Amino acid sequence: MKQKMEIERKWWFKGDVEEFLRECEIIKIIHIYQKYLSMGEHEIRIRLKQKEPLVVYKEGFGLVRNELTFRTTMKDFDEKMELFGGKEVNSLSKSRLVVVYCSEEYEVDVFQDRSLVLIEKEFESVVDAESFVGAIEDIAEEVTGDYDFYNANLVNRYDKEFLI
Repeated sequence: MKQKMEIERKWWFKGDVEEFLRECEIIKIIHIYQKYLSMGEHEIRIRLKQKEPLVVYKEGFGLVRNELTFRTTMKDFDEKMELFGGKEVNSLSKSRLVVVYCSEEYEVDVFQDRSLVLIEKEFESVVDAESFVGAIEDIAEEVTGDYDFYNANLVNRYDKEFLI
């Protein structure tokens, strides 16, 4: 079980993702499928991350959130999947690319079924997060704390304004 405080800023990238990625050093690619069992200030999701089944609890909104993650079994994952409506309900699929762009490390989430790209950066402290000024701000719109861009909200919303 891993508990941590997540301090993260998020940007909505509206440009050509292939062109952007050519400017990055790609460190790794992680495939993620997740289903939300509960949404809101107290969020529970099951996740397959590179085929590893996990249960993730998140609490809070905005820049700082508490997160608790623990491993589960595929049997438990599949049972929860069926109990909560199958693969089509409250779920999403994305590829997370860990990249270096202009000497800074970011996570780039490309949503397969949502035509949406979000770029995230984690920080060690709130002070670091609040004082950060990076090149990413020149190419993407910050959406930290904007509920419309929380993954839990994206599963229920497919709006043309999000299309790249």
